[in-house]
Amino acid sequence: GWALKSSAKYAAYYPHVYENRDLTKIPVSYVGQTQNGNANTDHIGAYDFMAASVTTPSNGAVAFDMQHLGALVQLTITVSEPSTLTKVVLTSSTEFTETGTIDLTADTPTIKVATQSKTFDIALNNVTTTETNENVVVYFMVAPVDLTDDELKATIHFADITTCEMKITGKNFQAGKAYR
Repeated sequence: GWALKSSAKYAAYYPHVYENRDLTKIPVSYVGQTQNGNANTDHIGAYDFMAASVTTPSNGAVAFDMQHLGALVQLTITVSEPSTLTKVVLTSSTEFTETGTIDLTADTPTIKVATQSKTFDIALNNVTTTETNENVVVYFMVAPVDLTDDELKATIHFADITTCEMKITGKNFQAGKAYR
């Protein structure tokens, strides 16, 4: 039969990119998230980074314990009149991780920060309300960040080039958790 070599070590990560073979520097990026349609989560998979540390086979097989490395955030915005939203920008006094790397050889893989920013953008396509006080639900992924003592500013951009701002109380966004 077929079996994995007991002398070799194996690791796994998602989303997998074949060219990324340096197990100590798997790149991640939370930049460029774009949601298509109200309350749509199709884009999340490309930013839901998961990893399992290096392991050796047992009886010719490995079982990977994949862990989510980021946090899923659901932001609900009540729009007072029919509108088309184009972007949401979060601003904080604490920096968000933009890019980083994962070291699959670590006992517990985590994201090592490469670049950060005090703003975090989520582009919106085909997000239109047709009624007054209609809810728009925006989903995005973030690297773990403790925003517990922060008051975030959310700037909502509309197709007619207007914006509005709202304040959001920060939370401690932990890996593998979902927040509203």
